[in-house]
This record gives sequence, structure tokens and C-alpha cells, in this order.
Amino acid sequence: MGLAPASQAGSVREHVAADTARMEALIRHARQVCAAPVGSPRAGGTFGAPVERVMLVGFAAGGLSSLLAADTPGVVGFVGLAPFDRTISGQAERLGLAAAGRLRTEALLLRAPPSRCNAEAVAAPWGAALPA
Repeated sequence: MGLAPASQAGSVREHVAADTARMEALIRHARQVCAAPVGSPRAGGTFGAPVERVMLVGFAAGGLSSLLAADTPGVVGFVGLAPFDRTISGQAERLGLAAAGRLRTEALLLRAPPSRCNAEAVAAPWGAALPA
């Protein structure tokens, strides 16, 4: 078995770079989407008196989105309710697992036993990666 031609190796590098850029864009988007709902209660107005601290709670895919946005300024905690996780094409590590390892706010993960309803507890490894 020989090595791939240099043109194929370059193509693989470009593909991985593009997937990494897409993953980073997805994380930026989750933070931007979360900034308004987090910023609104902090500013007061429609939601009542201003608040200093916000806690994010998400179920299934919302658990993943909440985790991705949990490092937004003003967020003091994250609760994942049977959250979902996924990989980005070309990436080995799951998006949520990587974010869980970087999280520096308080977190609580509530999961059910593995089943089809929770993608066979795909987010179970978050427990070891989240801050103690």
C-alpha cells in the first residue's frame, strides 16, 4: 500500500480546515443566538427588573445549544436535560464533549438510561468532562 499523492493529501488538509472553520462558526453562532436572550434579562425591561446572573437550561438539541453558549458573559450555570451531541464532518471529537471540557461555569447533567429517545445516551461522556 503506497502513500496518497500530494494532491490528495492537500485536499484532505483543506477538507479538515473547512470542517474546523464550520465548527468554529457554529460555536460563534450559538453564542450570538444566546447573547440576546441572555442580554435581555440582564438589561431589564420586557422581562422585568435587570438580573445579574442567568442560568441556561436545555433539553436534547437545546442542551447542546445551551452548552455551546454557556460561556456567554452573565451565564452562571448550565443544566443539560438528556442533551444530544454530534460530530462535525471530518472531526473525531463530538461538539458537546469538546465544549464540556472547556466549560468553566457550574453545570448539572440529567440523563436517562440509554435508549433511542436520547440517541443511546450520546452525551454521557460530558459527565466526566464537565467541571466538578
